[in-house]
Amino acid sequence: MRDGDGDRPTRLAYLEGLRGIAALQVVLLHFVTAFVPTLPDRAGLAGFVFDGHSAVYLFFLISGAVLSLAFVREGAGIAGRIAQRVVRIGLPVAAACVLAVLLLALLPHAHLRAAESTGSAWFAMDSSGPVSWWQAAREAGEEALVTGYADTTLLPSRLAVWLGLDPLAHSLDAPFWSLHLEMAGSLLVLALVRLRTLSRATHGAAIMLCAVLFGTQACFLFVLGHLAACGLQDAARGVGAAAMGGVLLATGIAMCAAKNWSSVDGLRIHLSQLVVLPTPNLYQFQSQLGAVLVFGGIALLRPARLALRVRPVQALGRLSFGAYLTHFPILFTVVAASWTMLDGRVPSWANLVIALTLLLAATLFAASVFERWIDRPAIALGRGLARIGQSGCRHVGSTVA
Repeated sequence: MRDGDGDRPTRLAYLEGLRGIAALQVVLLHFVTAFVPTLPDRAGLAGFVFDGHSAVYLFFLISGAVLSLAFVREGAGIAGRIAQRVVRIGLPVAAACVLAVLLLALLPHAHLRAAESTGSAWFAMDSSGPVSWWQAAREAGEEALVTGYADTTLLPSRLAVWLGLDPLAHSLDAPFWSLHLEMAGSLLVLALVRLRTLSRATHGAAIMLCAVLFGTQACFLFVLGHLAACGLQDAARGVGAAAMGGVLLATGIAMCAAKNWSSVDGLRIHLSQLVVLPTPNLYQFQSQLGAVLVFGGIALLRPARLALRVRPVQALGRLSFGAYLTHFPILFTVVAASWTMLDGRVPSWANLVIALTLLLAATLFAASVFERWIDRPAIALGRGLARIGQSGCRHVGSTVA
């Protein structure tokens, strides 16, 4: 497969930029919720700028597409690929836990003091969690990757209670909630890619089975991303693709900016009768649907793809994972302490500008460090493990033969 905008093989470069924009939306959502909690209810279409909920669902769609292309291009055995994903996600998570413990130990109550003046109930929640290395180890090794949290897990509720999973509000770094789904979605995409190499009919049957089992759940977004990697590049060159892309993108932005449409609820209720697992609430369902429309619209709209390939946006995309993992503890400690220190000494608007500037600057700095010293080694180590797994599979195969 080739990018519709040029001759670069397989890897859809614009998705890197889209990932960066989505990460920025998450950062802005948390900033707005902490310091301007009434803004989301009156932002209108501008609310898309900080719609971090749909942005996370965009991450899932992007992962489904990018991983499908990578798994096809690079091959390797299943065990090697699983090890690669565990290392790729697990090492940055562990590093982010260390950062969170250090910052929260230094400024454990900064967000509570800031919340007293901002009036944000979300900022005042007990999200600092127990500041301990045991908590960090449990989050990095279990809840972030394997089980999820009590209120975000894919596991049955009874099993979650038996395991004693912590609520998300006790997390050292709340964005970790999505990584449990990211890991599960990665394995799902890997399975679909392998099935496609075996039989197109089996692959199609597996897609239909996923749709029937959990077609309204967030995990199905990985399946849609996988399907996009299989066919959207050709669709982007079709007649009327640009017009269709514009309509999808505009509708998706509107859905992401203003949630809880009654028309969308009708669709949600209808689909809930066709799938086995429970359907999410209207807000979550519309966030997913909006993300799908934005993703599809950009894939069909060449100007949007080109805009996402400019150098600054691509650079933001490379820093996106580090920014996603580090901004939350920075916001709850350093930025919150700065806000409280300046509160009453400078105008509120100036304090907002200073807090936002500090959050963005500190997050980009931390993300840059992560990209160089954590992300790159994690990617290299994961690829090495995948190659070892592939060699092992070939050796076993030759021995059996």
